[in-house]
Amino acid sequence: MDNILIAVDGSEGGRRAAEVGVDLAARIGASVVLVCVVRSDDAWVLSQSVPRSGGEEQDLRETVAEAVDRDVFADTVGLCREQNVSFTTKVLYGSAAKKIVEEALALDASLIVIGHRGVGGVGRFFMGSTSYKVSHMAPCPVMVVPEKDRTLFEGKTGEHKIWKNFPEP
Repeated sequence: MDNILIAVDGSEGGRRAAEVGVDLAARIGASVVLVCVVRSDDAWVLSQSVPRSGGEEQDLRETVAEAVDRDVFADTVGLCREQNVSFTTKVLYGSAAKKIVEEALALDASLIVIGHRGVGGVGRFFMGSTSYKVSHMAPCPVMVVPEKDRTLFEGKTGEHKIWKNFPEP
């Protein structure tokens, strides 16, 4: 497994998916591509410039990318650094499921990790059941991580049950 695409959206489900995906990448020596998809139903809006302090103008896509870096990617980037996992980040625009699958194809991803029920923060840009759509269209295996703490964890916090029988690298 060379690279893992992790779809994040600022929701609790996205955060949990990122934790599990980064943990897996660290254990098997894979790199990570963090992806956040921003819905862009109106291309005109995203083609506009917005004022910045100092009177300069900035493309709205740059503004959105900065907000995603700050509000969505920051925690996961920290996890990658803590666990010495090589990573890149990408902000994509369009239909979440379609863009995630297209990116997985372009990257030749070994695995897609996605949260279930991304509805918070920037999660409003993930419309419908993105995890369902991705799991049915993906060119590779998809790990869907539930938002709520179910049977995934046992023992001390952060000890993933699914890794219980995996040897340490």
